[in-house]
Amino acid sequence: MKIDVHAHYYPPAVLELLATAYAQPTTPRERIERGLIDNRIRKEPAMWRIEERLPEMDRVGLDMQVLSISLPQVHHPDAATSVALAQATNDGLAEVCRQYPTRFKAFASLPLPHVEASLRELRRAVDDLGLHGVAIGSNIVGQPLDEPAFEPVWAALHARRLPLFIHPMTPCGVEAMVDYEMTVAYGYPLETCLAATRLAYSGVCERNPDMTVILCHAGGFIPYQWSRIDAAYRNRPALRERLPQAPTDYLRRMYYDNVVFRDPVPAHHAALHCCIATVGIDQMVLGSDYPFGLAEIGQTLAGVEEAGLSAADQEKIFSANALRILR
Repeated sequence: MKIDVHAHYYPPAVLELLATAYAQPTTPRERIERGLIDNRIRKEPAMWRIEERLPEMDRVGLDMQVLSISLPQVHHPDAATSVALAQATNDGLAEVCRQYPTRFKAFASLPLPHVEASLRELRRAVDDLGLHGVAIGSNIVGQPLDEPAFEPVWAALHARRLPLFIHPMTPCGVEAMVDYEMTVAYGYPLETCLAATRLAYSGVCERNPDMTVILCHAGGFIPYQWSRIDAAYRNRPALRERLPQAPTDYLRRMYYDNVVFRDPVPAHHAALHCCIATVGIDQMVLGSDYPFGLAEIGQTLAGVEEAGLSAADQEKIFSANALRILR
């Protein structure tokens, strides 16, 4: 069995709400997100018409996708706008899961930064709609995930033992990345790294050990700067005083997808092997980022099949670890 935990789908009603929410973008973040709506999402039918992806899934032998929306997420400064986006997203995802129960599961979106509304929507999405976890952005309209106000949300995920899928958002400092598509190449991996390490350093992971975190793009830069992350902790007494374990102890418990991209040029298997060697094969899951521009489902499968892994290790990435997360 093969389960893709990193796949995107925008219910049509959500696209209409997003177009209204970003009708007059004024900041670099808003302009980027409006551009994604117009130039990426609307122009790719598989983003908003679920039937478009089924033949491709069948062609490459992919059994199931776990759907979520990417950026722009439902996070919005206006509470009513954010709630409407979250409800439309979760209703649309739940409908797809009802229509194709053996092919799709989904992660709910929450209307953060509005905490009470997010807790209500979490209950509705999981208890009433039957969704299988939560997807959020790596920052919430520019606020880091370890903002103290968000603590009740992490506590709720911990209590329910629900997976939390973190997807990069428009990065902080995006003004320096607008040229040369740097947001794609560097900004998004950096966002994943910042989000995960802030959850570790701040004590969120210590306080909520049963909150299962899934990171995109093989953890961004995390596996490749592992020793540096530890060195920063061990050489700064103030960090050691506030955190009982090294941040990498918490990062090792998170799950990492294999989205490091296999292109027509020789694949860079070293990136995947580095991630596996750093966090262990039991923390790896299959991801494609489909149907965004850099993604192709066949690539994500071939990237595992051609990496020289044993059949048992391939099976862990393809489905066994995901089944344990999704229960």
